Amino acid sequence: MMIYVTHALNFWVPFNLVFFYIKSRHKKEDELKWELIYRAIIVAIIGVVAIVFPNINALMGFLGAFCLSNMAFIWPNMIYIMVVWQRPGLGKYRWRLWKGIVLISIGIFIFICGSVVSINELASMFVPQKPKPEPTP
Repeated sequence: MMIYVTHALNFWVPFNLVFFYIKSRHKKEDELKWELIYRAIIVAIIGVVAIVFPNINALMGFLGAFCLSNMAFIWPNMIYIMVVWQRPGLGKYRWRLWKGIVLISIGIFIFICGSVVSINELASMFVPQKPKPEPTP
């Protein structure tokens, strides 16, 4: 019973944000029908993802590596470099540029390492594991 309540609460805001932009593609009188169709499709997709990846740890690890590297390291530093490029400038020895490049490189490293580890963990869920042989005395 709780899954019905909690899913509806967590799903409400993201869906309304997305549907705000989608509803302009449909007639005003068909808006409710399309809202229900889109809700059903997205809930079905969420259900399929839950069935395919029953161990959410591996999937969350991949999403975490992807999002952390992009949103915490790569994009903020790219924006920072673009903002300070003209004014106040890159500084003596272009230290602001080098700082941005180093942090972007760290983000790329986190993205590659985290993604590889998480993809290997996700792939191992679908490959049957061989039983380990018992040690002989």
